[in-house]
Amino acid sequence: MLCLQKTKSDSIKKEKCYAIWGDKEIEWIHNDWGNNDGGIINMWRKDSFIYEEYMSSKGYLAVYGKSRREEVSLVVLNVCSSCQLSKKYELWKEKMQLKK
Repeated sequence: MLCLQKTKSDSIKKEKCYAIWGDKEIEWIHNDWGNNDGGIINMWRKDSFIYEEYMSSKGYLAVYGKSRREEVSLVVLNVCSSCQLSKKYELWKEKMQLKK
């Protein structure tokens, strides 16, 4: 799994993901939250992770799935928050609601 922040891109094309990862055996989810930073992206190998669903909002991208080897349920949370402590608190309070 690879989690990137501040991608500086409002759209991520497959060629860019393949170049970042180094091969074509990947999947990804991109969250462009509408600011100048370009959002965040989570990438994973198709043969290692079974994608189920995702949730996203300004400042985070959560990908739900399972490990192919152990079939263990996973949530990979990629967070890029404000530097202001009060905004960080608000974001993490919201993230606590993601638990299933």
